[in-house]
Amino acid sequence: MIAEPGSDFRLDCEPCVKAIQRGKSWATSAARPLARVFDVLFTAIDDVPPESFVRMPAHCSLDDVGRVSLGDGSLMTAVDRMANELADTYAKQAVEEHRVPPALRSRVKEAAEHVRKIAMWLGRVTHLASNQPGPQRRDSEATRRGPCPRRWARMQAPKRSASTSSLATPPGGLRLLARLEPLRQRVAARAAAAEVPS
Repeated sequence: MIAEPGSDFRLDCEPCVKAIQRGKSWATSAARPLARVFDVLFTAIDDVPPESFVRMPAHCSLDDVGRVSLGDGSLMTAVDRMANELADTYAKQAVEEHRVPPALRSRVKEAAEHVRKIAMWLGRVTHLASNQPGPQRRDSEATRRGPCPRRWARMQAPKRSASTSSLATPPGGLRLLARLEPLRQRVAARAAAAEVPS
């Protein structure tokens, strides 16, 4: 872009030229994905008339000088080509000054790939869980079957203390255990009755 006062501006960004020519209200509308960028652009160009902005082709060679047409129909000059090449060089230098370090970019890319794999795994698990044969059950549905006999036996087995090999004393002492024994027997009887098929 040649930025001398009174001269035309040469831009190799066609969407920018179209946005400038359509006006600030169109370019900065909420419907435009680049509205914030165009707002900064319109602040920079201030009151320069829109027809002063002309599109030019990017990355042209010396052979294109005098042959390639600009957006206004004129032919590209050597100054146009050189200025565009300088603008590209400065833009690349500016990017390198603010570029995220390669190690951090690599870590972000690896994390994104890890998240993608987890999402795929969750999708497969959800599909398998939702497509089991037989009646579908929900986590909130209580089973009518009694507890598994082996699990019930483990629940009934006396627990050993972590510190000694003797039986752990329940909270409240042995007197509480003696009072709770009839309750335990009733629960065990009900569980056994539930296991017997009718």
